[in-house]
Amino acid sequence: SPAEIIGYVERAIVMLIVAAGNLQALAFFFVAKGLARSKKLEEDPTWANYFLLGSLASFFVALVCGLIAQQTLALLWK
Repeated sequence: SPAEIIGYVERAIVMLIVAAGNLQALAFFFVAKGLARSKKLEEDPTWANYFLLGSLASFFVALVCGLIAQQTLALLWK
């Protein structure tokens, strides 16, 4: 489904940002995602909780994968 594809793309972007070491870009990315859904967040509090929890969980997984990738690349270039 399109929602799944968007989720995979979001996680890949976060992972690449972290692996590149550009942590400032993470704040921009997370804010942009929230702004894109801001109207829906205001209208449906239940959905807002689901969205925030899902986003944080997805973000955490991508962050960990990005840190692992960053360390792996650092070891390979030694």
